[in-house]
Amino acid sequence: YYSCNKCNSYKGTSWPTKEQEANGLTFSDPCSEDAYLHHLVIGNTGEASPLTLVGKYTLQIIRLDREECRRFRKRRINLQAKIKEFRDVLSGQKEASMLVDLLRKAIDEAEAEWKEIYSAYS
Repeated sequence: YYSCNKCNSYKGTSWPTKEQEANGLTFSDPCSEDAYLHHLVIGNTGEASPLTLVGKYTLQIIRLDREECRRFRKRRINLQAKIKEFRDVLSGQKEASMLVDLLRKAIDEAEAEWKEIYSAYS
């Protein structure tokens, strides 16, 4: 299955033994289920916690709670909140004057993120 290079390298040739599988310790199968819906819960800061033994095993072996994964999930949480805020303004649930402030802030944040991501390549 597709995974990022780091996840793939952490997994390596690891595979649960028959005994581990019998005890419910196995990898989540991304082709049949979403680990983030069935086996893991994501906190407000992007940290992942297991809900099941499958989640625990997957989280531990692939190291899904490493810093870069937490940062990525935190960014996703923040973006979802911003999208909701924009939708609320556009639907009239918030003052329309907030739209300009939201857009300015979003543009500034996008520019800062762009610089952070691509500064290593310039």
